[in-house]
Amino acid sequence: MVKPEVTQKSYDADLFKYGDIDEDGDCLRARDEVLMRDSLVKPVLQRNQNGCVIKVVGGEWLSWYDNVKTKDPKDLQIDHLVSKKQAWVSGASDWTNEKLERFGNDLGFAGSLVAVTTKLNGTGEKGSKDPSEWLPPENKCRFSQNYVAIKYRWTLAIDKAELQVLIDQLAGDCGNQLIEVKVVSD
Repeated sequence: MVKPEVTQKSYDADLFKYGDIDEDGDCLRARDEVLMRDSLVKPVLQRNQNGCVIKVVGGEWLSWYDNVKTKDPKDLQIDHLVSKKQAWVSGASDWTNEKLERFGNDLGFAGSLVAVTTKLNGTGEKGSKDPSEWLPPENKCRFSQNYVAIKYRWTLAIDKAELQVLIDQLAGDCGNQLIEVKVVSD
């Protein structure tokens, strides 16, 4: 659905509890789950005295936003492809704490949380920008497809500026891949 962003409720990233949840009870938090899932080789794992895996300390990853490969997980951040702030202004501000936590640690769709180079995330270029403000230097089509899928998956709105960029990407640059949106009057 196309709706303007909602900004009247103050945003608090901590409500999403990213990294605080061990959803499947295997001792790994979302960051390490993503690193383990996305490693191009068998990842190197650190275990505690009980044999429980607590951290991914090695492997090989491709940051598909910029096509940079690394073997050091410290070179990577886990990006919420649809940022927590973008989710907040697109409808998450009305969610329960439980739903905010599920979004913040969403491992159910591989496009939700992705390992990318630090220079392009958080302290870098992307931050909490939407596609009308930023697209990755590489794999723009993949980014746009995942962005739409996540917004749909979580029933989050897309504003007019986002919609135009996504249409330009998916119906133009990405080979006429049409998207269907439900328009809601302002």
